[in-house]
Amino acid sequence: MTQPLLQISDLKIVFGVGEQAAVAVRNVSFEIAAGEMVGLVGESGCGKSLTCRAAIRLLPHNARIAAGSVMFEGRDVTRMGHRELRNLRAREVGMIFQDPFTSLNPVFRVGAQVAETLRVNLELTAAQAKRETIRLFTEAGIPDAERWFAAFPHELSGGMRQRVMIALALASKPKLLIADEPTTALDVTTQAQILKLLRRFREEHGVAVLLVSHDFGVIAETCDRVLVMYGGHVVEKADIEAVYRTPQHPYTRALLASIPQMHTTGPRRRRKSIDGRPPESGEVLPGCIFEPRCAYAREACKSVDMKLEPAASNQYTACPFVRAGGEQRLEATVEGAQ
Repeated sequence: MTQPLLQISDLKIVFGVGEQAAVAVRNVSFEIAAGEMVGLVGESGCGKSLTCRAAIRLLPHNARIAAGSVMFEGRDVTRMGHRELRNLRAREVGMIFQDPFTSLNPVFRVGAQVAETLRVNLELTAAQAKRETIRLFTEAGIPDAERWFAAFPHELSGGMRQRVMIALALASKPKLLIADEPTTALDVTTQAQILKLLRRFREEHGVAVLLVSHDFGVIAETCDRVLVMYGGHVVEKADIEAVYRTPQHPYTRALLASIPQMHTTGPRRRRKSIDGRPPESGEVLPGCIFEPRCAYAREACKSVDMKLEPAASNQYTACPFVRAGGEQRLEATVEGAQ
């Protein structure tokens, strides 16, 4: 069996220490193969960004990995020394952060920031770094790249800044690209262009991509597989087509049912929202963490184990009652259940 590029096992991330420690990510496990595109979807605050940052040990100062392992090409990231960790971040894993404006230094020109990365990580001369930066800008879809090389971040639109961030993340030709909600705050046309750009880099350069989003539509358009997160847990894992065809967790089904759709025929339907509120980071609930908001909940849900187990072909769910079938089984399709 081929070794995964990234393999995360039983990951637990906490804020604080001792009795005051709050668990933000609980027992998360998944893997990404070379050249694969995997989506991570869920509501805000469910632990998506923390899980991604754990892959390169770039957590907030008050957060720590309390348990589990993060393996990159067979090497344990949690045990890497400073030099090895710096090399991982600089050469092997690129990251596109959620807000490109705050990720770029406002007092330096965008071209100089990318060129500096190339000079430090690839040991290029200043002239070589400038030529490579202009080439990366052009490949990232920035028109008249030589002109924008000398621009400051505030002079670029949101879409242009995101393209600079993509060029920066890909500057050292990484094997894995982590994109943390790269289409946030962009208009739909620019969103489509950014997603198309990520797919093209994957196809042309064989870069594996972990794409984080709260938008199922973005994930469906781009990814091969999807991980659905809720309250710090991965509650479902499956191929993207299988998730749309037969969602195996009530939360996944509720997310899909809430997506706005354009109906060209038939009566217009009001999309369903998910009642209640998501759990706060570190909140501890007995049994299934989705039970207070679940339309299929029953008393036994308060004592179940939130563990992913097979439910169907290439599908895993944390809901034991879906796996067991019977009256608690979800309908075959989301649309047919409405």
